[in-house]
Amino acid sequence: MNYPVIQLSKLRTALQHASENSAQLPPDIEDWVSFRGDGQSVVDVLALLRGELETLGAAQGFDSKFDAKARPIVHGYLANLDDHVLIDDDFWRYLSGIYLYAIVRARHPENAKSKSADSNWANFGGKSTATTESLIRRLYIGASLSIDPSNRQDSYHLSRIHDVDYGNPILFEF
Repeated sequence: MNYPVIQLSKLRTALQHASENSAQLPPDIEDWVSFRGDGQSVVDVLALLRGELETLGAAQGFDSKFDAKARPIVHGYLANLDDHVLIDDDFWRYLSGIYLYAIVRARHPENAKSKSADSNWANFGGKSTATTESLIRRLYIGASLSIDPSNRQDSYHLSRIHDVDYGNPILFEF
């Protein structure tokens, strides 16, 4: 599977640029992106994902309730990607920090505290080498951890619980 990535150092440079330029990524940001893997491209799947997330955000806003509705969407589009894509931090960094930047920024806007400490960068995958705090990966993991295979009508019903942080391991008994 062929998929886009961005390295941590490049993302940090892009986020610093955005911080200094009215939340705008560098105009040549796509030149900073590279691709890994062979075969079928994930680009079409990502375009569908972005469209659905933009529609969701436009309809209901990007507050914390967005996460509950976005989890099954993100998981539904990405769950069929190859494992080597899903374990690549640079892929998640690309999704949260570049491709879906506007969505992540709308969900986690910069404020005086986050700007001075760069703490908001974790939501974009730019705080550390791990991307578990990046918004899109959190949404994916949240849905993965909460799938209820016994509910054939809606296996994602648990992922739609509002205001629940699935970032920490959760054990469900079914």
